[in-house]
Amino acid sequence: MAELRRAIGLRGAFSINVITMIGIGPLVTIPLVIAALGGPLALVGWIAGALVALCDGLIWAELSSRYPGSGGTYVYLRNAFGTQTLGKMLAFLFNWQFLLYAPCLLASGYIGFANYAAYLYPMLSRNTAAHDSVAIGIGVVTIVLLYRRTAKVAAFGTALAIVAALTVALVAVAGLSHANFSQAFHFGAPLRFNVAFLAGFGSALVITLYDYVGYSDAALLGDEVVTPHRTIPVAIVLSIGVVALLYILLQVGVLGVVPWHSLLDAQG
Repeated sequence: MAELRRAIGLRGAFSINVITMIGIGPLVTIPLVIAALGGPLALVGWIAGALVALCDGLIWAELSSRYPGSGGTYVYLRNAFGTQTLGKMLAFLFNWQFLLYAPCLLASGYIGFANYAAYLYPMLSRNTAAHDSVAIGIGVVTIVLLYRRTAKVAAFGTALAIVAALTVALVAVAGLSHANFSQAFHFGAPLRFNVAFLAGFGSALVITLYDYVGYSDAALLGDEVVTPHRTIPVAIVLSIGVVALLYILLQVGVLGVVPWHSLLDAQG
């Protein structure tokens, strides 16, 4: 039997995390975060989301360094609670819930792609069958692109990560270059730390964490990663830092160019 060849280096692991994190999410959810916190406070949601993601990411980094195999949580549960006792059951249950939620997470990206395609082809917004066909078609294309050697998938993932990061960066720069920063940081009402604020903060945190999800995906491929005990932790921390910076700059750019009340009107 041929020996397994590890083909994903730091660049590939970082790219896998980034392309999972930067999907259709931030472009769709910015109005939702603004609605939850009201104007400039939306930045608090993005920063808090990054900090929570970093805390969780450091846990993933520690576990992936200790148990650098493919499977992520599946491997960690088996090793932590026993491969033939409780860990076996917990790992089995984890895989079942993963099969339930992961397709829904991917589907949200495909639906978001179809929604944005409707801006270029308005017919999609009027024809449900065409809209859904585009979303399903993107899913099929994804499967086809993934059906190849790991090294080629890693190279393609790097290219996609560059495109995704540049897209967010260009939109952020376009906004920041024309931004009215007094508008971006202008509060419509005095800031009050009350129950309403906490409720809005909680909602915004859930939304931003959705946009940060994916920082640990490289840990799922530990057997494919070169020196995984070092590469995966570095990729996790680096991807969270880079994506958080892009998201925060994007939010400031949007707030500086577009009055945030108009974003709420557009959402409604």
